[in-house]
Amino acid sequence: MQLTQNTLHQQNNESEKPCLIEAKQGFSVLYKGRFLYSKYSPSANCLKLVENLNQVTEHLIIINSPILGYGLEELIEKIDEKCYVLAIEHDKNLHDFSLKQSFDYNKVAEKASSLKKRFSYVLLENEKEAVEFFSSDEFQAKIRSCKHITSLDFSAINPEHKEFYQHCTDYASMALSQFWKNKMTITKLAHLYNKNIIQNLAFASKCEILKKQSISKPILVFGTGPSLDVFFDSIKNNRSDWISFINENFFTICVDNSLKPLSERGIKCDAVVLVESQLAIEKAFIGTQKESYTLICDLSSRTNLIKYAKKNPENKIAMIFTEYQKLGFLSAIKERLPDLTKFNPAGSVGLYAMEIASFLRKPGTPIFFTGLDFSFELGKTHCRNAAAHFTRLISTNRINPIINVASSYRYGARKIENSNLFTDIGLEGYSKNFIQKYENLKALYNLSSITLGKIENIDIQKFILLSKTSSDKNQCEEWLLEKSESDRKESESRIKDFIESEKKELELIKDSLINGTLSSEELCRKINEHEYLFIHFPDGNDGCQNNLSFFKRVRSEIDYFLKIFTLLSF
Repeated sequence: MQLTQNTLHQQNNESEKPCLIEAKQGFSVLYKGRFLYSKYSPSANCLKLVENLNQVTEHLIIINSPILGYGLEELIEKIDEKCYVLAIEHDKNLHDFSLKQSFDYNKVAEKASSLKKRFSYVLLENEKEAVEFFSSDEFQAKIRSCKHITSLDFSAINPEHKEFYQHCTDYASMALSQFWKNKMTITKLAHLYNKNIIQNLAFASKCEILKKQSISKPILVFGTGPSLDVFFDSIKNNRSDWISFINENFFTICVDNSLKPLSERGIKCDAVVLVESQLAIEKAFIGTQKESYTLICDLSSRTNLIKYAKKNPENKIAMIFTEYQKLGFLSAIKERLPDLTKFNPAGSVGLYAMEIASFLRKPGTPIFFTGLDFSFELGKTHCRNAAAHFTRLISTNRINPIINVASSYRYGARKIENSNLFTDIGLEGYSKNFIQKYENLKALYNLSSITLGKIENIDIQKFILLSKTSSDKNQCEEWLLEKSESDRKESESRIKDFIESEKKELELIKDSLINGTLSSEELCRKINEHEYLFIHFPDGNDGCQNNLSFFKRVRSEIDYFLKIFTLLSF
């Protein structure tokens, strides 16, 4: 540690600014009438904390208020390359004091860099900055090798700042947890995502485009939760009049699983939202071949269901684009399909349905929703006539009753306090995201009795009143933009060029893997440009690895994707 003469304590310093105090074995800091280090051995506590750390590997280590930097160099020496040290300061005076007067953090950063270890020092003055930092792509990239989290106080934290530092640890813990959840999802499903994305390119070049703020009719969003049954049970009197009222006066959006239940009840859906990529979702469309609707699907959606919808000439296809991860080949596709509406990953189809509704509605147009419960009743996870309900009916016998009690007692499931509903880890996460994003959205109304944050719950009478007094009951503006023939041909040409380019590149990589025509460095660079070949590997986040095992796995993927590209037809 290098201390200059102008950093020594001066008797005339202002009391509200941090001051360096000479101690028996080094220097302490006096700030707002409190010593932030011991007056006898200032560095002893920090060094003890570092000494007590055992097996420091794959750790995110958060250092709260490091100020003089005692112990940081020793910590950098002790950790391995898979760790990340994040030093946080909440008080700007202390942050400026650290950088300008007391300690050269750039020196620590340079040392960490020379040892191929990661270190950052950040100032986070409020909760908003903390949330933005811990959700940033930069932070996500640095925690890719971390599996554990440790928080250490390297100075005496001001009591009023204790809660903030705890929140920072919580945010970091949530970010780390979310990263590994996403990683497991990508390992399990990215191969299927990439297959669907490539297969759907032919549809994407010809599909309709969503027009922002084009719906003036009241919008009614249907999920597939048990509250959908409650809603229809509440209008069982004069059911036919109610069905006519909904079909004539609302723009209806439903999630994929609710198309069948709604068609059974006579509801005509204007838009059906499909984002699922797995085979299981195909059950939800059984028996709906005569229904006419616009299928709003993601580029990674189940290809068979897009083909299924196109069999009805009255149906239209509108496509959205979600980058499930920042990848080069997805960016290349996005450049070639600039007119596709882009959405951030949401996870739940219910969240996508609400995002699309808020995207399409004109300002002031009310949005009503039901069936978006993010919870379930004991023995009943979905509404009647949903695919899950039919599956349960088919499999019912003396041993396996129709009431699905097991769902309420599976791993992670719990009963919601002061209610008869159950939730689990996944549904609870979707519920929190839904509330956080939409509880302050104006003119949004919940038709079920399930509470979702501050979103207003309304009864049937208020539902009728609000729908009758809405901005416009007669939709006159087109909400889909149909591509002109020239635009379709241009999009198709761009996609065909992309496909031919990918085929040539894959053949080149394949030839190099067999005959060694490229150097290892050049081969890795080529492979890294085509992430769909390896992103689903357990070690795929680290990019191409120059070893035989990785190259063998890539080689097996090349033929698979080459076949998909070759069989694409427009």
